[in-house]
Amino acid sequence: MPFAPLHLTVQQQQHCHDRLFQLLDRTLRSCDERDERDENTQSGSSHHQTGIDSRRWKQLKTQSNASLYIERERDTWRDPSLLGGSWKNPRVLLAVGTIDNSLDEVMFGLEVSDFTAVQVRSETLGKKPLDGAILTQFMGPTEADPFQFMGITWMVDEPKWPLNVMVHPRDFVIASATGVINCVNGERIGYEVVQSIDLPQCPPLPNPIGDGHFNVGGNVELLGCTTVIRVEEVAVVYQQSKR
Repeated sequence: MPFAPLHLTVQQQQHCHDRLFQLLDRTLRSCDERDERDENTQSGSSHHQTGIDSRRWKQLKTQSNASLYIERERDTWRDPSLLGGSWKNPRVLLAVGTIDNSLDEVMFGLEVSDFTAVQVRSETLGKKPLDGAILTQFMGPTEADPFQFMGITWMVDEPKWPLNVMVHPRDFVIASATGVINCVNGERIGYEVVQSIDLPQCPPLPNPIGDGHFNVGGNVELLGCTTVIRVEEVAVVYQQSKR
């Protein structure tokens, strides 16, 4: 582990909280807009294909239970507070699909109890090995929200053979949060938000790291990825990625 135990100030914790929930709020507003269009659309299309503004979103892939879209215009981003100075024309991906499970079952699959759980999830769902550690956790489960988590995680994405011969592992320092929102209308919405974060306690690592275990090819930035799970068994994934 290349980083010392991480101790965030109250201001840093608040900054992480604000960044994550700004991104979540943006995603929820996008979901509301889609729901409004869905109500006004009479179509035989699958639920995950209705309510999508084709003027804004271009469909990349679709299958029986999910569709993937990319935003047509690069210059539609209007929230510079979520962007770092190095971001130029980020592209936005939107995936909409259905999950045949209850909200609690899906949230149990997203639960972050320790980094081993993160590794198991990555290898089970993405078939990708991960290394790293949860550096600090400053929100945890409560009786009202047993799925609540907020903390900072360091991850190393290790390419598989034969890519690992040519491509070095890449590392991320991310702030992440999971939990369930109880809306005023009685709806329960689950969420997972992930966003790269710059912290002075976690500077970019040298290449290679001195202990020889990792050969990290520099930090990678992830603007943000939000997963929203509705009780109606529709999962909406709203992801921003640098292009």
